[in-house]
Amino acid sequence: MSAVSPAPGSHGTAAASQAGERPFGIDFIDPLFAVAIHVGMVEGIMHETWFKEWRVPDRQELFYVATFLLGFSTLLLSWLGYHQSIKTKPLKGLARFVLDVVLVLAYAVMLVKFRNVGATLFLLAIAYFLFILWDLAKTREYADQMRWGRRELVTVGWCVVFCALDLVRHQARPCRCLRLSGVRVHDLVPSQQRKITLG
Repeated sequence: MSAVSPAPGSHGTAAASQAGERPFGIDFIDPLFAVAIHVGMVEGIMHETWFKEWRVPDRQELFYVATFLLGFSTLLLSWLGYHQSIKTKPLKGLARFVLDVVLVLAYAVMLVKFRNVGATLFLLAIAYFLFILWDLAKTREYADQMRWGRRELVTVGWCVVFCALDLVRHQARPCRCLRLSGVRVHDLVPSQQRKITLG
């Protein structure tokens, strides 16, 4: 699993290619990715006013579209990454399969909650932490063939980034109102600060 193409998903049994066994979980996980995308579209982006009115999103709506695309691209890269990973390192146990299921559920929630930036950052931090666990499980399964390397460290780095962003968001919560679309900022010290109008 790397930050560029996190390979969280993992299906296929270890001996699938040699013993001719059916890849473990592949028929279950792939449809889950499709369901996550469907839920994100139907319960998320297609509920937006601009989508229903078939118009160009305004500035604030574009910000939320970007948040949705962040979650969607994470899901897509994850799906591509897991296929690439299990091609050479098929599943040997339940650990990675269970992590895959949890990750796909997190993606579905992320796509639905795209208007909540805090929820998106939190779920991304969780996802990258699960990527680390997934890499650890793979390393343990193939201890004689692979070691913890640069790719895995990149995933750790992205996990730290999203954890830090979520922490910063929590620290900034004392500000009563922070709207990024250029409307109003109620300043950081609650009691005596004045309202600042931007734009």
